[in-house]
Amino acid sequence: MADMREIRIEKIVVNIGVGEAGEKLVKAQKVLDLVTKRKSVQTLSRRAVQSLVDVDRSYVAFFRQILEKGNRQGQFAVKDPNLIAISVLFLCAVWALKRWNLKGYALPEVIEHMENLIMNGIASR
Repeated sequence: MADMREIRIEKIVVNIGVGEAGEKLVKAQKVLDLVTKRKSVQTLSRRAVQSLVDVDRSYVAFFRQILEKGNRQGQFAVKDPNLIAISVLFLCAVWALKRWNLKGYALPEVIEHMENLIMNGIASR
């Protein structure tokens, strides 16, 4: 008799698409949670991700242009304006995602410290 192999299912992926955000999506997630008895995970479409990437690139280009102009005018001493532009965007994004670490600090104080960090780091000496 042939060896019997045990069939085991480790993971099942259930996708649902509603075509829009808002109430329709919330209802669909609730149904999915009830059916699967698991908490659903929301992801972005490829087009939505590409849109976010495009926005990020436009911000990087904007910051890079400012840094390059500052370099030409002798106000900044930045070796790699693109990398610094990406770093500024990263700093801003991380601040928004990790703001709970800033409890006890007023927003104007945080902004002032971030501005000082950036401007002192890129200023020409």
